[in-house]
Amino acid sequence: MQMKKLLSIILLGLVLLSVTAHGQEAEDEKMRTVFGSPDVTSVGGYGGFDMGYTQVDQLDAVYVGARAMAVINHSLAFGLGGKAVISRPVNDVHLNHEYEFAGGYGGVYIEPLWVLLTLFTSPFPC
Repeated sequence: MQMKKLLSIILLGLVLLSVTAHGQEAEDEKMRTVFGSPDVTSVGGYGGFDMGYTQVDQLDAVYVGARAMAVINHSLAFGLGGKAVISRPVNDVHLNHEYEFAGGYGGVYIEPLWVLLTLFTSPFPC
């Protein structure tokens, strides 16, 4: 009885292993995109805004930013972007005047994109 049970378990394991091995066959999977075909050389783009909280010289401040990018062949993005920051006004008792910190910067962005076979990618700014 034990030998029959052991033989059944081994046979079931081999069947499941063959099904699993068949399920792992490599397929030439195409990239899924929202618009268009992945076979076509593509140029696209995106834009984005961001906003957040920070501190400047121990004063509460808010920053805003924007970016406009061109994406080539789903693998390289480049464009322009910038950020601006401004702190809350603080009264200076010696000068009898309010002051605040403000500033900003902008520049060129270059991002290689890891092309995944899904609708989403992972950018890493250079």
